[in-house]
Amino acid sequence: MKIIDSNTRAGRDISISRAYVVCRSSRNTVRESLGAEQEQRLFDKALAQTISQLEALAADSDIFEAHLEIAQDSMIADGVQEHIVEGMCAESAVQTTCEEVVAMFADIDDEYLRARTDDVRDIFTRILDNLAGGASNPFTDLRSGDIVVAEELFPSDLALINLNDIGGFVTAQGSATSHICIMARNHNLAVVVGIGENLKSIATGDTIVVDSGAGRVVVNPDAETLEHYNSRLAALAEECRAEQSVAFETIIKGEKHLYVMANAGSVADVEQAINNGYELNPEPGSINTILPQVPIGPGVSLYLNKPN
Repeated sequence: MKIIDSNTRAGRDISISRAYVVCRSSRNTVRESLGAEQEQRLFDKALAQTISQLEALAADSDIFEAHLEIAQDSMIADGVQEHIVEGMCAESAVQTTCEEVVAMFADIDDEYLRARTDDVRDIFTRILDNLAGGASNPFTDLRSGDIVVAEELFPSDLALINLNDIGGFVTAQGSATSHICIMARNHNLAVVVGIGENLKSIATGDTIVVDSGAGRVVVNPDAETLEHYNSRLAALAEECRAEQSVAFETIIKGEKHLYVMANAGSVADVEQAINNGYELNPEPGSINTILPQVPIGPGVSLYLNKPN
């Protein structure tokens, strides 16, 4: 048995299941340039493919709509072109530009905006995949209920996974404001991020416990530890049932009415809230009106009121 602790806490969910370690094929980004003109053509084609893919994904996801805006920003094309002219191959130019843009985000004081380096790396990874002729799906052998274990997970990875059919996530990198933590909380999935080199201690097929509240991963727990976490799972399930029964009632305090709300950061979250009994009323001033009335997008939360 091995206990791995992270400094990041993300929710309270607990999961006990089989680990599925994501293996990605290595990519060589260093080769001799074929000449600036030909390398530029290769990049232009890969960028056009990336934009086309993101346009399709953006139709159902505000996250990818933001990715599309970044991919279309001249900062990327200009940066890559500059390095190609310097003599780099397209792959090296893309990788170097990615590192430069990530460094810019890393200097931002706001934690949430710093975490958006995940989005930047995701976009550049997609460009590199298209330069290589396309990416393979690393989740083809994922089983129902598996806990996904990876160095890092991008929005593009999450788009390949049925979030209703897995047990949770463990990553070497990431923060409490990363997309992986936000998605895990929205789907009541256990998640621990930022375990660093300890990731190497986990192998596909291992039984692992993911304790979000403690920021702890237990690899191949002994019988006593397993019993302890099974008891905690049962208690947590009972606690959630009790909370749900209370949430269906309007809370009245004096003459003020307090309404239970659902936090939604995407259209899918709104649909999930509606399926759970929340109502949406577009009439201004209604107690069921979305507050605040702003477009849904990355980093923007809106709220739906629970009806009486």
